[in-house]
Amino acid sequence: MLSPWLEHGLSNDEALALVSKASRDNSRTPMQWDDSTFAGFSEITPWLKVNENKNRINVKAQQQDDESILRFYQQLIELRLSSETLKTGTTALYDTDDGIVAYQRESDSSTYSVIVNLSPARVSAPNLDELQGAKLILGEELSEELPPYYFAVYKS
Repeated sequence: MLSPWLEHGLSNDEALALVSKASRDNSRTPMQWDDSTFAGFSEITPWLKVNENKNRINVKAQQQDDESILRFYQQLIELRLSSETLKTGTTALYDTDDGIVAYQRESDSSTYSVIVNLSPARVSAPNLDELQGAKLILGEELSEELPPYYFAVYKS
């Protein structure tokens, strides 16, 4: 089957140029494992361009930074894998304002409360009386205002 672009009279070069503009490859880069020449992805020039930020954003650097996104995801995965409540507990949503997601996962053995501010603005914290006596296990302590992109996980 011929490319629809060729069927419409475009040359091979014109069709390739058109397809290249819409290709998802334009937004992809090789996985950045380290800060080496090709970011640890390859020993030869890869077909996709290595991002210029490879020297500061790569797996090796993230593994050495306790505040990195990689470490955060590792903590989330470890928490979920270690908690039967988070895997199979019942879920109840808190009634909150726009931009705030708050819910509870509960089982016979424990209750987890998750609060997230998805907005780029400071917002008033929801009134969550259920958090009385709960222990913060991930994130920052809840206060009267939630900073942008705030999150916290409590366990009781």
